[in-house]
Amino acid sequence: MQTKTCSVTVKAAGPEDGLEEGVVEAIVATYDVDSVGDQIIPGAFADTLAEWKASGDPLPFLWSHQSNDPNAHIGVVEEAEERPGVGLWVKARIDMDEPGPRRIYKLLKGRRVRQYSFAYDETDARPPGEKALSGARKELHRLKVYEVGPTPIGCNQNTATLDVKSD
Repeated sequence: MQTKTCSVTVKAAGPEDGLEEGVVEAIVATYDVDSVGDQIIPGAFADTLAEWKASGDPLPFLWSHQSNDPNAHIGVVEEAEERPGVGLWVKARIDMDEPGPRRIYKLLKGRRVRQYSFAYDETDARPPGEKALSGARKELHRLKVYEVGPTPIGCNQNTATLDVKSD
């Protein structure tokens, strides 16, 4: 299993923006070439998102890939979709009844943590094609995603937290 991390920017926070307390919307992966030279190709998440949806299980929302720490399981992804020309968008609900997740929520709202990451396996990766973006060393055509979540340091600087809400 590999991990991808990406930078985020808080665009809005607070009840005036219309989301419930503990809900976060973010672009957690983009189609740009990242700092290690990988480029995610549009459609790479289609199969894994369909698998998660069909399973009925929520995609975990974890703090910095700490899957072995139950306290790092800070919430669940309620919705996820690939956005054309952008990347992987998620709407996650943070467990606000627990102190650790509440603290991470506060860090996101305060823009002290501005990056996201996701854990994945490559199920279809290829050398860049003729139309690859400059600097790409590998194209990721299909990924199996295990979790997404905020992290202190990322490798793609073009993702964004779209909304972080509270009452």
